[in-house]
Amino acid sequence: MTKSFIWLNLIVSILLLGYSFYRSELVFNGEYHDKYIKHYGVFLSLIFLWSFLLRKKQVYQLVFVKYYIVLGVALYAAEIFLTYSFSNRDANARLEAAEAAGVIFDERGALEVYEDLLEKGFDPVPNIQPTNLIVAGETFAERLNKILPFGGVSLRTTISNNESGQRMIFQSDRYGFNNPDKAWDAEEIDWFLTGDSMTQGIAVQPGEDIGGQIRSLTSQSVINLGMSGNGPLIELAVINEYAASRKPHNVLWLYFEGNDLVGDFRKEKSTGILMQYLNNPSFTQKLEDRQDEIDSFLLAFVRDEMASKTKNLLRNVFYLSNIRQILVHNHNQLTIDPLFGKVLKEANDRCASWGGKMHFIYLPQFERYLPSVNHDEFRKRKELIELVNELNIPVVDLHEELFVHLPDPKVLFPFGLKGHYSAEGYSKVARILTDCISD
Repeated sequence: MTKSFIWLNLIVSILLLGYSFYRSELVFNGEYHDKYIKHYGVFLSLIFLWSFLLRKKQVYQLVFVKYYIVLGVALYAAEIFLTYSFSNRDANARLEAAEAAGVIFDERGALEVYEDLLEKGFDPVPNIQPTNLIVAGETFAERLNKILPFGGVSLRTTISNNESGQRMIFQSDRYGFNNPDKAWDAEEIDWFLTGDSMTQGIAVQPGEDIGGQIRSLTSQSVINLGMSGNGPLIELAVINEYAASRKPHNVLWLYFEGNDLVGDFRKEKSTGILMQYLNNPSFTQKLEDRQDEIDSFLLAFVRDEMASKTKNLLRNVFYLSNIRQILVHNHNQLTIDPLFGKVLKEANDRCASWGGKMHFIYLPQFERYLPSVNHDEFRKRKELIELVNELNIPVVDLHEELFVHLPDPKVLFPFGLKGHYSAEGYSKVARILTDCISD
């Protein structure tokens, strides 16, 4: 029995090594070799281990297999516990904080909200992250030989998060972004925003996002192209797709320190179509002219995702996603990828080519305001801002301009908890930006 278990693991390890080679060298033609080299190392080590065990005495085999199974069961039990715990911990904390603050909190889940909106005659869609289309070095778009969109489904009631008590629900514009649709009718664009969920305005109501607040403060034309999960390459890509033809006066590159150089950028760099935006300044998918195609594509993606939701959950458990994240999580080990400087330079050059001015906006995260944080070293803030200054890009550091002056900066997050900024937080950010950039 023990030897059969060892043989089974050896055969599985060989098959997984072969599958990794097939994916790396045949499916992706070696383009993601650096990513798959880790897989080779793991599976070759396992092949060596199981082969070595086959030559040992049965008593040693039995001891090893027993501890191997115990360790495996313990790890997966911990992963299942963490998956359940993490999914409920944030919601419970917000409910308790809302009750303490006397705020009525909408406890409905996204699916319940979706069904309620359907009953009321709406045709809702979830807020789709462009990076969700990217999986393991390829994109949903590439698998179907289609485009890679950067907005959502157009002119639809769009459902997003609930961090402040009321779920974010907004009517997307003609390209699937969080703007009043008429914003696109302006002859000249004064403000163009590119960024991630902090830019999109996750967890607040329409008009309370940074772009909406700037629109209210200045009565000028504002286009917000932020989308959840975006990283530097998508933020560059939307400049090519939506800004270059309109030549906005001010381009705000909103950099969120929490993930722009970690998960977001790493995932984007593995995607060929996104690297084309960096390597070819004139590259475009002509997305403005293909919104009907984009809508059909995204609705197909939503159907595919809903059908595979359980499969994705099981896949995350299989890969021990939560445990791996805990083991590798260290804010101060962030390194600034040299490619990031190239992305910023390209974005700045492209804005300058039509007479626009790009501004780098540094958005701090909640964890910065926990005890004993070195503000220069945390998330390599000082080093990063020095890099941007060397590129002669104007910087607005919201940590220095806003948060550091507050007795407790956490008040600008809903209920003082980890997440996105509150409506008040976005409002104060917008006021700082209009003051700094108008001077």
